[in-house]
Amino acid sequence: MIRALAFLVISILSPNGFGGVLCTATSRKDVAVSWKWEFMNASFPIMFGQVCHSYTNGSTQEDQLLVYAGYHQSGPSNDLYRYDFPKGQLYGVIQHGVPGGSIPFGRGGAASILNPSKRTMMVFGGSQSPAEALDDTWELDIGTFTWTEYTAGAGQGPSRRYASSTVYVPEMDCALLFAGSFWKERLYYNDLWCYSFSTHKWTARVPSLGSSPAPRFGHTAVYYDGYMYIYGGGGNSDVDFTDVWAFSIGKHEWGEVLSQPPPGRAWMRSVLIDAHWVVVGGARNSTDNIEVWRWPISPSAALGSWQQVDMAGVELVGRESHCLLNHRNGSAVYMLGGYSYERKGSLAEFVRFFY
Repeated sequence: MIRALAFLVISILSPNGFGGVLCTATSRKDVAVSWKWEFMNASFPIMFGQVCHSYTNGSTQEDQLLVYAGYHQSGPSNDLYRYDFPKGQLYGVIQHGVPGGSIPFGRGGAASILNPSKRTMMVFGGSQSPAEALDDTWELDIGTFTWTEYTAGAGQGPSRRYASSTVYVPEMDCALLFAGSFWKERLYYNDLWCYSFSTHKWTARVPSLGSSPAPRFGHTAVYYDGYMYIYGGGGNSDVDFTDVWAFSIGKHEWGEVLSQPPPGRAWMRSVLIDAHWVVVGGARNSTDNIEVWRWPISPSAALGSWQQVDMAGVELVGRESHCLLNHRNGSAVYMLGGYSYERKGSLAEFVRFFY
C-alpha cells in the first residue's frame, strides 16, 4: 500500500473565521506535560488497519472498547472484539445480521464513527486488498451487536475508497467523511459527505465558496468547536502535502490553518486532549515513527505552536495504521496494533498513557 508523507505548512484559524495570521513560533519540545507509555495486560490479535471506539455498556454502565476488522497476516478480517476496561478482559463478540440480512465482509482501512446517543457504530468502505475498495455502509447496534446495511443508489453516496477520515458532528447528528483513495484505479478524492444517523442516507457537502484541500488519503481528522480539522496524508504520484485545513460547519467552507508544524507524515492517528490536537506515530520516507505532537486547537490559543511531547515509560517501535482513542472516563489515551517497518509486520501491542 502506498505511503505518502506531508511536510505541513499550517495557517491559523481566527476566532471570527478563516484568517491569514501567520504564526512565527517554531516547533519545540513540550515541557508542560509529562506523559508515560505503559503496557496493558491484554492480548489482542496481531493486525493493523482496524477501527476502535470506546463506549459505556447500557446495562452495567461499565466502559468498553470495541475493536473491529483490520488486516491479519492471512488477509482482511471482520472479527469484532470487546475489551472490558474494569475487568481487563478481552472477549470475542458474536455478530448478527438483521433477519434476512448478513454481516459485513472483512476489510481494513474503513471509515468508522460511533454515535453515542443512538449507540450505533457506522462503518463505510475500506479495502480487502490494495487492488479492491468497498462502498458499502453499515450500522452496528452496540447493544445487540446486530448489523444493518444501508444501500445508497448510484451517485447517492461516496464512491469506493479506503483511508478516508471521519468525524462525528453532534449538532447535525451526522458523520462527516472526507477524501480517501482507490489505489488500483489511481483515484484520489477530496469530496466531503455527511451521513445522517436519522435518515441513514448520504448527502454531498459542496463548499459554499473558496478552495478545498487537494485529494488525499491516509490523513487524520478531528472535530472541535464547529470545525472539522484535517492533517497530513498522501496523494496522487506520492505528492507531499504542506497543508492543514479546517471545514467550518456554520459557514460551510474550507480554509487553511497556518503554523509551524511537526515533520510531515501519513497513516498517523490523532485524538483531542483538553482542547489540544494530539498526533501519534505515522510514516514518512518509508520509515515509521512513534513521535507524539500536540497543538492548542482552541481559537483562544490560536497562536500556539506544535510541540513534541517527550514521552517516558516503555520504549515503543514506530508504527502506522494503528488504533488511538481517548478513553472517556480514564483520563488516558490508548493505542492498539498497527504496522511496523522495523519489525516488518503487524503489532499486537496494547499501550496507554495518562494525562
